[in-house]
Amino acid sequence: MSMHYPEQPDQNQKEKMMKFIDGFAEFYPCKFCKAHFQKDIIENPPQVNSRRDFSLWLCNQHNKTN
Repeated sequence: MSMHYPEQPDQNQKEKMMKFIDGFAEFYPCKFCKAHFQKDIIENPPQVNSRRDFSLWLCNQHNKTN
């Protein structure tokens, strides 16, 4: 998903990605993972200013989950 995120997203795209991450965290099926992910995105909010920033953020979140 991050590889299709724009290299230089506009404000609308940034807001949509933030809403997507919030929705993903809300509806994550595992209640334990959900709680951890929700805490993580508060402590380390999604970085949506560029494809590179978002890719690194998402990779780090994936590694925390695994």
